[in-house]
Amino acid sequence: MPHIAAEGMAMGVFERLGRLSDQLTGRLLRKHSAPGGTDLVKDRQGFVRKAQLTAVMATSLPMMMANICNALALVALQYSVDRLDVVTLVWAGLVTVFASFGIASARKFHTTPPRHVASVRAPGKIVFSSLLLALIWCFPLLFLVPGGNLLQVAFISALTAGMIAGGALALYPVPLAGSIYVTVLSVMAFVTIVVTGALPLLPFGLVIGSFALIVTFSTRRHTVLFLSEMIGRLEAERQRDMVNLLLDTYQGKGGQYLWRSDQNLTLTETPNSLFQMLGLPPGRDTSGNLITLLRAAKAVGHNAQSVAAFAAMTVLRYPTGTDFEMVLRLANKRFLKLAGRSEISDETAHLSYHGYLKDVTSEMQAIEKVYHLATCDTMTGLLNYREFSLRVQAELEALRDQEGDILFVFLDADNLKRINDSFGHAVGDRLIETIGQRFGELLPQGSLVARKGGDEFVALILPNQIADVAVWADGLLEDIGISYCCDGLEIPVSCCVGVSVATCAQAQLRRLELEADRALYSAKSRGKRQARIYKEKFGQQIQRDRVLALDLEAAMEGGELTLLFQPIVDARDGLILGAEALLRWEHSVYHDVTPEKIVSIAQCEGLGPKLFEYVLGHALSHAAHWSGTGFVAVNMHSADLQMMNCSTRILEALQQQGLPADRLWLEVTEAELLLENGPVQDNITALRAAGVRVVIDEFGVGNTSLSHLATSPSDIVKIDKNLIAHCDRNDSSRIIIQAMQSLAFLNGFQMVAVGVERAAQRDMLIAAGVRMAQGFAFHGPMLPSDLLAKLAMQQSFRLPAAS
Repeated sequence: MPHIAAEGMAMGVFERLGRLSDQLTGRLLRKHSAPGGTDLVKDRQGFVRKAQLTAVMATSLPMMMANICNALALVALQYSVDRLDVVTLVWAGLVTVFASFGIASARKFHTTPPRHVASVRAPGKIVFSSLLLALIWCFPLLFLVPGGNLLQVAFISALTAGMIAGGALALYPVPLAGSIYVTVLSVMAFVTIVVTGALPLLPFGLVIGSFALIVTFSTRRHTVLFLSEMIGRLEAERQRDMVNLLLDTYQGKGGQYLWRSDQNLTLTETPNSLFQMLGLPPGRDTSGNLITLLRAAKAVGHNAQSVAAFAAMTVLRYPTGTDFEMVLRLANKRFLKLAGRSEISDETAHLSYHGYLKDVTSEMQAIEKVYHLATCDTMTGLLNYREFSLRVQAELEALRDQEGDILFVFLDADNLKRINDSFGHAVGDRLIETIGQRFGELLPQGSLVARKGGDEFVALILPNQIADVAVWADGLLEDIGISYCCDGLEIPVSCCVGVSVATCAQAQLRRLELEADRALYSAKSRGKRQARIYKEKFGQQIQRDRVLALDLEAAMEGGELTLLFQPIVDARDGLILGAEALLRWEHSVYHDVTPEKIVSIAQCEGLGPKLFEYVLGHALSHAAHWSGTGFVAVNMHSADLQMMNCSTRILEALQQQGLPADRLWLEVTEAELLLENGPVQDNITALRAAGVRVVIDEFGVGNTSLSHLATSPSDIVKIDKNLIAHCDRNDSSRIIIQAMQSLAFLNGFQMVAVGVERAAQRDMLIAAGVRMAQGFAFHGPMLPSDLLAKLAMQQSFRLPAAS
């Protein structure tokens, strides 16, 4: 978003100015400070910035008030000499707004709970504000001095000198801000004298130069004194901390413990504060051995370096004069920093150890939180894609010489948009969380898994983990696809998965991911809950689909998409009752493109509504030339029915062609969608109320079932061709068709048998009571002109009553 980009740009400017300010501060210290001061300030730069900010804010309130008073005084002067204009008033208003903002910032700073450090943007903001204020006060010099009388010139000169001195006094803790402020106003004053000739050049130039040098020298001196004082304070604090630590004032209070031991790490004393720090009951171990106490607290190294250091400590493998340090994690989930040194005791001439033990739980938890935010997805807790890529690269390099195949898995949800539209984005987010959790749990141990973005997930499976990839992928989809409950609703889960396989020696992240992505694309093109393992032809398929996607819109605009019509007849006498519009595309390169492929590409490219309007318009245009009352059936994708104005557009198309609504059949394949989606229900209701006939296509497969017939908001049911194929030879198919016809009769539906190719099938359907049929036993798809010729042979159309 634009405002976010602008805010990010401003933050970048503040950071760059802040770093420049820190660099100038460091240069002044190197030139004027004692040895070690620069390093001390560098180590605690955040504290120095905080002190600079505090010093500037201490004088900000009176300085901003002075800005307002000076601006008002200048306005009064201009008014008294009758030279007040709108520009001056606008300038005075700008000064007032700027000063008011400064006053508000100062008050907020003093009322906000104090922080110990300040970020690099803090001095950057001061530098930017000083530059902006200096530029604002250039206005009187550039626009009021030229043409002004002696009184005005004298007043503005005095005012400018006061602003230079006051600004330098207020900004000296931040040397870059003070330098910029003084330089801009001084240079602008000199330029005004040279360009306008309002004053004698030599004397006033000398005055301005001398004044600027004095102010600059004084400001620099004050800056050095301020920073020197800050170095003294920081050094004093460091020495105080060291003294306090040596005096053991933090033991039991600050989470620190100074320890000393003999060569066997037996402590000279074991106070209760040590047992409390370790999470042990006081006096549990009487030996006083540090290793024994740490083992009792179940201490382990936090990272590989600490593990190695702790192991060396337990076997006393430290030569004389060796420093050691480690971070240990205890059973009570606390973290301790253990540091020490081995040395020869001056008193006994024996080896001994001394050091400190400090509770660093808060610091480690903060580090772990930052690390988690930087490497993990906030919604699912899985790795984010950046961290996943880094770990996969490292894993592939480590496995380069091993035997076996590596698997890359690309998983994508099928129904996120539908869930968001039907139940809201909160339920959609829960779907993503559920899929991510299940995906991570179902992968073999040691796999890397991440959320790539949106509803996409990726994973790397190590070699020799899965024997049969195809069987495993199908099982994965089945386990992930179990519906879940959210706020009393049962939410379906459906995913597709693509898998790529490579040997350890040949595995490359980019290639693995590309091939898995192509396999996923192939899976999604086949429907929902599909799994595919990459094959070379998938790349050719994707290239083909990309070409078709680029050409599809142009094909619609150029009329390259055509329609054939397959009649729907009265099964008893073969009389044509209507026809279904079938989409065809003769592509210049890939020739016959299937209707399913055309619709799939259109939906992926966002051309679904445009394609439907194209097919509907051409189908109705042809139907308008048919005599009688014959209907035209048009296939409709469920996504088009989710458009809020879908029903309005369809009825307008009928009106444009002058066709009554009952001559249009709309065929929809996903019957369950008609029951769950609000916009779909509204569109279906409006269309049926107007007279449009709604058809459930391919009934008997997929999501459709007999249980939907009684409640489905439709008028006609098309029996799927798979049931028709063996109805004359298979008793089960015949019984199912008879049951469907009986249920349709009871609920007022009409039935259409699809794929009728043999006379025996036709006879069986007539015997079962099915009156309408479609298939090569009657007519195949034909050109619009051929359909008109056949219709001319019929005297009229008729639509049989429900039976």
